[in-house]
Amino acid sequence: QNRLLNSFRSNINLLENDAQLIHIIKEEPLSADTLLGLLHLRDNDQTSNGILSLELQTYIRCAPEGVHIDNLTLCRASDFFRLSVFRPNVYGLFTIRMLDRDEYENYILHLIANDNGDRPIRTEKRRLSARQSSSLNIEDFLKRRLDINSHIIQSSFISLQSELFIYLTLLDVNDNSPMFDQTYFHIKINENQPKNTFLTRLHAYDIDKDKNGTVRYELIVKERQEFLIDVRSGVLRTKHILDREQCEFYRIGIRAYDLGYPNRKYSSMAIVDVQVNNLNDHVPYFIHDLYHFDIRENSPIGTIIGRLTIGDRDEQEPVEKYINLSTIEDIDIELFSSNSSIRTSSTINYSMVDFLFVDSYRNESLSNLFSIDSQGFIRTLVILDRELQSNYSLSILMYDPILKSYSLPTYIQIQILDDNDNLPFEPFLSNPFDLLIEQINNEET
Repeated sequence: QNRLLNSFRSNINLLENDAQLIHIIKEEPLSADTLLGLLHLRDNDQTSNGILSLELQTYIRCAPEGVHIDNLTLCRASDFFRLSVFRPNVYGLFTIRMLDRDEYENYILHLIANDNGDRPIRTEKRRLSARQSSSLNIEDFLKRRLDINSHIIQSSFISLQSELFIYLTLLDVNDNSPMFDQTYFHIKINENQPKNTFLTRLHAYDIDKDKNGTVRYELIVKERQEFLIDVRSGVLRTKHILDREQCEFYRIGIRAYDLGYPNRKYSSMAIVDVQVNNLNDHVPYFIHDLYHFDIRENSPIGTIIGRLTIGDRDEQEPVEKYINLSTIEDIDIELFSSNSSIRTSSTINYSMVDFLFVDSYRNESLSNLFSIDSQGFIRTLVILDRELQSNYSLSILMYDPILKSYSLPTYIQIQILDDNDNLPFEPFLSNPFDLLIEQINNEET
């Protein structure tokens, strides 16, 4: 604005006949048919017809901001302003359509008054014709108003002219909301990432000016502290380490607002959905601290004694499936649950761990008597005899080769059930002897 005005001031003052410059400042928007002013024309000479004519030419700036001031380009426009005759030599200057600063901030109105007189004159400096180029820079525009190469006019009479420049500036009001370049983001992040992990950068723009167009960012829901956003740059980061077992899906609402008055009157919202990917970050655990199994003696080798049941927090439902940190209604929870690419497995993957025996002081080689396969089934490696040992106590733990960690141990009691596999003991047959029984008579009976 100031560059364009100062350029006109400095160039107009260099002309032989200084043109008057009026600077009008109005607040946007200017509605259609707004009266900007009345123009009274007066000529002290007695012209032949006594009627003065007035011509209007309008120019708008059409060069990018980065162009040097001497090369700023102006474009002719005809659909912004009009002249209306109130009475002879009195003109009203009106807007044709609504003027919005967000479209054009500055307008240059070139008014040319002509007395239509009959003064004899031999030479003149030609005025810029409307038929000339509709796009020219400021320097050319001003220089071509008075052609350097004067020429001889064949006619004996010439009318005189006067020029007036009106520089119209529209002041900005806070009438636009910031607009996000992108209003929805779906981000996937692995759990256990360090705090301050970068998620995305949001950007909103406001076509208003100065404070009215200065954009700031904030989280809509501030009670939860899982995320933070830079108020100026719009960079969204994690504030804490995210754990999928606590929550696997967050919906974040982010508001962009300007610094115009009234505060936060104009704002817009974007949604960021953060999906936390599951990682193998927990060692499986035994469901029970103590297992009791029974098996009959003399069962064949490979007989299943029982199965160890295990659990894994990585395969379980999170404490909270969905946390809504926006003003969007929670009706999207079901949609997420049906479409989520993260599926909680109902079957524990036993093959991810190794089962290890912890030999007790009573049984130094329990691993030679029992085995545990990849699905947690305990099987016999030998034929068990209850008469030799009636029960066994085992200690088992799990090892996760990925995490390189051990689980807490569990204890197993195996009771050997008796089978009728032995003949009765017969010492009488092997050592015969004679037994003599004497009868006793009782006279009373």
